[in-house]
Amino acid sequence: MTNIEMHFHTKESSCTSWSSWNEIAEAIKQSDLDYFCITDHGSLTGYMYLKSNFPEIREKIFPGIEVTTPSHGDFLIYTQDLCFLNHLERNYNLKDLIKKLEEVQDPHAIIWAHPNSNPFYGTSQTIDLASQIASYLDGVEVYNGFQIAQGRSGFEYGLRIEEAKGRKIALIGGSDTHQRRSIKRAYTEFPSLNSPKEMLDFIKKGNCTPRFNEKENKAYLLLTSKNK
Repeated sequence: MTNIEMHFHTKESSCTSWSSWNEIAEAIKQSDLDYFCITDHGSLTGYMYLKSNFPEIREKIFPGIEVTTPSHGDFLIYTQDLCFLNHLERNYNLKDLIKKLEEVQDPHAIIWAHPNSNPFYGTSQTIDLASQIASYLDGVEVYNGFQIAQGRSGFEYGLRIEEAKGRKIALIGGSDTHQRRSIKRAYTEFPSLNSPKEMLDFIKKGNCTPRFNEKENKAYLLLTSKNK
């Protein structure tokens, strides 16, 4: 199995992050996770800097970007097309974002990030919205590091989208790391892989499992045990 951090920010490229490139490079070196997707807000700078300046972690980081839409929340975009990612802006209307994704020739995936709330701005998406945008999505972040620390998950959204699409989708976990101590609060387990392309293939097939660190997320464990 391969464990990947799917939602990760750097201070220099995401204004809401408190972790510098040097701190992140050191944390990645010390982590037992296999790979890290660098998903700064509308910027590829963090990924490119880490790739260029820290050769010891070069093979452990995958490219990605987080994009915000005013009506549907945030989305994680993964592709090896660095030129495309580098020209993405931070904010889009969802339909415009989907049109942009149609331009990508390389394999790519779009994941709905923390759909049941934005951890910084307090906005929430209705569960009915999941059915409306299901056709656009490859998956949903059901474990977000901030949300599960508060005893919440996005599984209901993921299941609604699977119902609307009539097939299994990728349900992922991501720490949404904004500081070093948040690493591995949540992550995603894949079959063995060695490249972003293989990761994208598994996402498209829904062949992955969201995981979270039980020691770091006692609130979520307490809530779910009460609901059983």
